Amino acid sequence: MKKLLTILLVFAVVVSFAFAGGNSETGTAEAAPAAESHIPTGNPPAGKIHLVFWSNMSGDSLICTENAAKAFNKAQDRYEMEVIYTSNIPTKMLTSTVEDRPNLIHSSGNDSATYIALTGADRLTVPVQEFIDYDKYDMSNIVKNLATNYTRNGEWQCVPYGNTSTGYFYNIDILSAHGIDVESLKSYEAIYEACKKLKAEGVENPFFYRIHVDYLNYALTAEGIEYFNNDNGKSGVPTASYFNEGKCYEATLAFFSFIKKMALEGLLMDIEIGNTDARNMFGNGDIAIMGGYSSGIDPTIKVTKEDVHFVFRPSPTVFAATTSAGQSPGGACIFVCDVDDPWKEYGSWEFLKFFMQDEWTCAFAMASGYVPITMTGAKTPEYQEYIKTKNPSAQVILDMMDATPYGVGYALLPYSTDYNTAFKNIFKKMVTTPEYTAEAAAADFYKDVKEVIEMYFLSKGIVL
Repeated sequence: MKKLLTILLVFAVVVSFAFAGGNSETGTAEAAPAAESHIPTGNPPAGKIHLVFWSNMSGDSLICTENAAKAFNKAQDRYEMEVIYTSNIPTKMLTSTVEDRPNLIHSSGNDSATYIALTGADRLTVPVQEFIDYDKYDMSNIVKNLATNYTRNGEWQCVPYGNTSTGYFYNIDILSAHGIDVESLKSYEAIYEACKKLKAEGVENPFFYRIHVDYLNYALTAEGIEYFNNDNGKSGVPTASYFNEGKCYEATLAFFSFIKKMALEGLLMDIEIGNTDARNMFGNGDIAIMGGYSSGIDPTIKVTKEDVHFVFRPSPTVFAATTSAGQSPGGACIFVCDVDDPWKEYGSWEFLKFFMQDEWTCAFAMASGYVPITMTGAKTPEYQEYIKTKNPSAQVILDMMDATPYGVGYALLPYSTDYNTAFKNIFKKMVTTPEYTAEAAAADFYKDVKEVIEMYFLSKGIVL
């Protein structure tokens, strides 16, 4: 009934959209053209040009960004950047006008796909490629695979803010004691065999899974498999998935089979245990393998006892026979907002260039737990000392990311929240319902994702 009511509501929106003159094919085909240039001309306005950066980072990450803004303000006399902590940025942006918009916004994960998908009169942001071309600015220093997320048709849309990877934390004390080399755990097949061995030899908690679809996304990326059309979302918002066909189906089924076997054989920890509690248990030496993000390394270090040793490794493949195609990029990014003021738009880019300098790339990485967005930022003496004394895994992550070919990355989706919800519901049913098979889960996942896609486009007035 709830699903039916949702469909009827969306249908009503679509009908009203159609009567209002909306385009049923694309929704934006008749939108007004964008401004021709965002490069300022003529004399600048009198006085300093005030700029505002909305970030929903907190703690040391926010402090570092604020310090960068203060340093930028001292380094030149034309612009004044103000950083403001702001929650729920996507909703505020989607309801904003040119007059009340900030100049820069922090975008987390798949929200970037939402901004990039908005074009013409609906556009909220300015692709930074125009500024890059105007300044002849060299973006090749950015960790190579980050370009996959933040470019479209070879053109940069925004600038990376943080750099992270989905993967696993491994307690090397426990693994070594049971004859398991962490570097052998390059696939979910290998992890399953390791967890079976650990359980048989008395390890109470072999594996904690952080429930999120990212683990499937990153595994499929490592397999070299596209799981959505439109070049996995890089050539337009995906209108279909491949979860019911070919290699994508085989790998998805194998991933669900891994989860099912882990649950049935008692290798998977209670899914009601929260991520924070699991991190504390891991830091206490009570979990052998724990899912997480590389940005979680610093918080994990802080709760880890001195006699507990761990490493982090980015996502494995699904199958042991597969050589990884590379690592998905992840993290956050910064967009320049479209405010119909080239001086403010170009000034925002000036701050981004300042923030991409090695000093700030390094400082932000150490403050936030992300790894640096540039390879030279990672080579500063400060960050090299950090790698040596605190986080040796960071160098492994950076090297794997920078070795990943352009184009290898997860699908960025404007409907990612609903997509993740579909995955979580199926995951929980697999773990709690013995008779619910991996095959049924794979079939339901395809069906549910298809519905998510259709509902997204219906909300835009488009019937697929």
